[in-house]
Amino acid sequence: RDLGVCAGVYPPGRLNAITDVKGVKVGHTTLVKGDNIHTGVTAILPHGGNIFQEKVPGNIFAGNAFGKLAGSTQVQELGTIETPIILTNTLCVGVALDAVVRYTLMQPGNESVKSVNALVGETNDGLLNDIRGIHVTKQDVLHAIENASSPSTSSSLSSSSTSSTTSPSSTSTKDDEDDVVDEGCVGAGTGTVCYGWKGGIGTSSRILKLQNNNPNDGNDGDDDQFFTVGVLLQSNFGGYLTIDGIPIYKHLSPLSYPSAQPSSSISISSSSSSSLSSSSPLSSSSMTHDINTHTTPPSSSSSSSSFIPRPHDGQQDGSCMIVVATDAPLTSNDLRRLAERAVIGLARTGSSFSHGSGDYAIAFSTPASVASSSSSSYASNQLLSYSPATSVNSSILSSLFEMALEATEEAVYNSILRATTVTSCIGHAPAIPIQPLQC
Repeated sequence: RDLGVCAGVYPPGRLNAITDVKGVKVGHTTLVKGDNIHTGVTAILPHGGNIFQEKVPGNIFAGNAFGKLAGSTQVQELGTIETPIILTNTLCVGVALDAVVRYTLMQPGNESVKSVNALVGETNDGLLNDIRGIHVTKQDVLHAIENASSPSTSSSLSSSSTSSTTSPSSTSTKDDEDDVVDEGCVGAGTGTVCYGWKGGIGTSSRILKLQNNNPNDGNDGDDDQFFTVGVLLQSNFGGYLTIDGIPIYKHLSPLSYPSAQPSSSISISSSSSSSLSSSSPLSSSSMTHDINTHTTPPSSSSSSSSFIPRPHDGQQDGSCMIVVATDAPLTSNDLRRLAERAVIGLARTGSSFSHGSGDYAIAFSTPASVASSSSSSYASNQLLSYSPATSVNSSILSSLFEMALEATEEAVYNSILRATTVTSCIGHAPAIPIQPLQC
């Protein structure tokens, strides 16, 4: 939004984050050690209570199931989520599962629990991280959960680059009291790559205002209701980066930024930019920037066909894990449909949905009656049976679907634009240069 790009038509929430959905909490543990470890954990809590006892309705959509989303089958079968949602790297799913199960068993009120469906997703950060070292520990996962439980706190774990045996030191940083979510190279996004640029964690939200249209109730709009859709994602996928309809990939290539320093100048021109005002930083009339290229830059008279894609070489593989939260009272089936729209939203940013990209979305609903309830019915699995009368109508549902598309699109942009360049002994991922996008 600082670049003048406002994806879609619905307004964002106050924080433009998944935490705009009341009760939702996010915590990170970031692991950066030496020149080979760039990984971490991100925890998303549907609410701050005992999630096992106060389950929330949820569902999952797999756009391409080349990935590991542990716990997904029970969520799809029963339509509920009963633990924090954890994101990490591919080979640390088992560690995270163990940690979430133990965390759940330790919660007061769960002394008789004998089955826990931990929900853990991943993307493969092996392009920048020593993924085979399985460096995430149970304590790292618990840190992320505990930090999410404590409002506005995140954790960063690091150690000296000259030592691989020293125990990492732990530091905590506080944002403001509003639960601002850190983005970019944090948590599960520490070692991820998106469109060849440094990716990471991104988040966004959208608000729907339902006006009271009864002129005879005397409330003058006091009964206006709002629904929120929030998205958080771990971007680690490929394709051809497009921002607000503009084909950025034709003019900026991560292969041209071994040190992220541009040199030669070209002018971006795109018919899709006609939807932007002339003052927009990404409009064709104002977007001129410097760039290194491996091929001859297009002249001002070149057509869009001057871009020739390379044969697929595996660099477009990866994954994207998306978490969608809403305070609208949706059924499990409609949450699956909401999750589906989030995955579709990746296409707006240029995702190629390649063979090796595991693209998943987890959606859950947290209406006040769910997040605050502690009745014994939840513990006995008599769970959240919404009747059509208490769910939303088709018009509202369509709006929520569009909000999920928009929030996902913007979350991808934020994950890239908030990231910083990462170079390890394993690989290099440049941060996308901001100045060219501002010109």
